[in-house]
Amino acid sequence: MLVKRKAVAVLAIVCMILTACGSHNHPEAAFTSAADLTETGKSADSAWPSHLDQNISSHFSINADLSYPSECKAGISETATMGDKNLWDRRDEMMSALIPPDQQTARSTENDGSWENKSDYCESKDGKDLFNIDGLGGLTYEKDKDAVQHIENAIDTDPVSSSYNGDVYMSHGDLDFKTKQEAWDEAKKFLSRLGIDQISDHYQCFPMDYQTMGQEEKKLNAINEAAIGKHYDTKTDWTQKDNCYYFLTYQEWNGEKVVPAYEGEGTDTYSIWIIVNAEGVEGLSVNSYYPVKSDGSKIDIKSPSELLSSLKNYFENIITDDTYEVNHIWLGQKMIMQGDDPHTWTLTPVWNVKMKITPAPMGTDSAESGMDSIAQAPYASYVSFDASTLKVINS
Repeated sequence: MLVKRKAVAVLAIVCMILTACGSHNHPEAAFTSAADLTETGKSADSAWPSHLDQNISSHFSINADLSYPSECKAGISETATMGDKNLWDRRDEMMSALIPPDQQTARSTENDGSWENKSDYCESKDGKDLFNIDGLGGLTYEKDKDAVQHIENAIDTDPVSSSYNGDVYMSHGDLDFKTKQEAWDEAKKFLSRLGIDQISDHYQCFPMDYQTMGQEEKKLNAINEAAIGKHYDTKTDWTQKDNCYYFLTYQEWNGEKVVPAYEGEGTDTYSIWIIVNAEGVEGLSVNSYYPVKSDGSKIDIKSPSELLSSLKNYFENIITDDTYEVNHIWLGQKMIMQGDDPHTWTLTPVWNVKMKITPAPMGTDSAESGMDSIAQAPYASYVSFDASTLKVINS
């Protein structure tokens, strides 16, 4: 799986940072304005709230926004199937559209064996452009790979990371070369040219000016060096030409988020990032994108009030000293693996539940062992419930 190249990302791994739903430009569907859900609520509003806030036990709680298309409050969801062509099927035309064939070099293709091992890579002859695609829906394009690397090294978009600096950029308004909306329209047009058109407009946007990027790259480099002792070269010649918008978004179909078969870093909240500057798209990264389409059928789905009972049963089967907090629940279409080939996979409507798990401190019996209690960093975990049966779906 292709993951975002970023030096400070190593720090995130060291600290086991939780990737949480951003508080800015937060993706929401059309919500009801109901009160918090209760088990006995029978009205349509209480069965389909916009937020859940409930303590289940000392170790389990729910404090979560809910996302779902408003039409699903009728208890019916359209069902989907895999599209005819995925990104891998279209790799030659995408590569040619981004790097003309007469400018391609260093092409390396692996098309044998499992889909997990498929890859196709090339660069431009001047060494600036980079294109890489894999068999599991991952795509990276960089018009100037060195410039993109420095932009990535100047921002940490994880809001619970100790090095998060998104708010520094969030405080900025529109940049000088175009408005945020104009840049987003350009980003969507670019993605559509590549056949990536099932994109949510509920994006996060970071307006990045060159002066702030210069300062922040140095700060993140210092944090990275202190954490793991590794130094990387920072850019010294930032100019106004480096100003850009950094967008985060995800795949959406019929107002529902498409949940990848593989979940984890880079796929859970925002699976697509794209950088737009004055000259156009500077770079993009797509994780686990597969076009989907309607199969012409509809299916009855359970309401959030019914989901609550299943959640309680799920937690009752967990014996732990850790604390679990559900912080986001959304209705989506989850890909179900049927063999190795994504063309054979199926989709089913699911309630996807994101949880923040805070481990119990290590050495809680320190009085006997003589060890001090050591706090551990929280992390994210997910569970999907079939929206029709409320059975847990294992990834």
